[in-house]
Amino acid sequence: MKCFPTGSHAIGSRDLVEDQSQCEDLNSALPRFVYREPFKAYEPMPDGEIVNCFVGQCGTQMSFACWELFCLEHGIRPDGKMVLSNDTQVGADLPDPASSYFKETSEGQYVPRTVILDTEPTVVDEIRSGAYRQLFNPDSLITDLEDAASNFARGLYSCARRVLPSAMKYLRKEVERTDNLQAIFIYHSFGGGTGSGTTCKFLEEIGEEYTKTPKIEMAVYPGREMSSSVVEPYNAMLISDIADETSDVTILVDNEALVRIAADLLKVNYPRFSNINRLVAQVTSGMTAAVRFAGPLTASLGQLQTNLVPFPRLHYLQASMAPITSSEAYMHETVNMHELTTSLFSPETQLLTGDPNQTHVLACALLCRGDIAIQEIRHAVAKLKLRGTVQLVPWCPTGFKVTMDYLRHNIDNTALSTCIPTDNSVY
Repeated sequence: MKCFPTGSHAIGSRDLVEDQSQCEDLNSALPRFVYREPFKAYEPMPDGEIVNCFVGQCGTQMSFACWELFCLEHGIRPDGKMVLSNDTQVGADLPDPASSYFKETSEGQYVPRTVILDTEPTVVDEIRSGAYRQLFNPDSLITDLEDAASNFARGLYSCARRVLPSAMKYLRKEVERTDNLQAIFIYHSFGGGTGSGTTCKFLEEIGEEYTKTPKIEMAVYPGREMSSSVVEPYNAMLISDIADETSDVTILVDNEALVRIAADLLKVNYPRFSNINRLVAQVTSGMTAAVRFAGPLTASLGQLQTNLVPFPRLHYLQASMAPITSSEAYMHETVNMHELTTSLFSPETQLLTGDPNQTHVLACALLCRGDIAIQEIRHAVAKLKLRGTVQLVPWCPTGFKVTMDYLRHNIDNTALSTCIPTDNSVY
């Protein structure tokens, strides 16, 4: 399956359509979303909402790819209107899957449940003037006049004092509009001044007000050979000390691994941030698919946290995804469940630099999407254990939490699997 969308021609964070006529052409080009009849035969998806917070320049750029993908999955156009009506899409007896990420206004407008925060307005202004400018509530786009200059202390003490009151005020409004808050996602980088310092203060305030709500970080860790600033390792060390106590789950990726995947597997000659951010968006989508869509094996984010985090301080996870193929080779390849699960534990598909074969896995979540039989998943997991592909710790021999749901759109009918293991390579 190609990671949507792939290739050097993909729309990037700085290539968003700004002309309204072009935006209308983009709306008409959206794929049709169809209701699949077998959907009624399975249990409804957990009814809950997710609030996404994007902090810093890195987090804001990830928001471009994330909301682009979420809108396509739920059939929502860039202007916030639904492509098909709710009755046609999900049926009258089931909850609306889009309610997890979007809230519907009385005028039929779908507004993301999100807070986008940065200490300087340059990147956020691309949202305000881009193709998705009508999608977001202007109050959810929070900026200041000067950045943290890659300085952890400046982001923690100076910048946080100016921007966090507005961010927390809007976050409270978003939480109050939910009926069953599943989790709060925080997207940021470990190396930037805003992404590290301001996020630390943000996590502390969220933890004080929402103690029992899972707080899940999607964080970009500084790479060994790819870094934009010499102080990134110091910022990462400082935020790690504080995030140990304030975050419940932290999924780590690094630009070095993402660029390698885009170049080697997706065959992108010159990977840009728009390409690699879409890989992160696919991981987030796969992790929350069991909350948004129905299937024979569903799980809430709280259940995933219970299975993946054996001890509170061992909450740093890594992710992988399969299959990842280029747009040219996509139509010429077929995969089965055994090949998918095997490739999930290969170094080529890891979104964090490292070799999973040299580590011991404490726990693992196998999140499957597509037309897959449950028996195939069980056989594939049994083969992994039998052949020793995955080295599980002896005190947790089962090790696997499996979820299964069906794709709600016809962008692709190929199976997609996301693996989120807890292993000692992160530590």
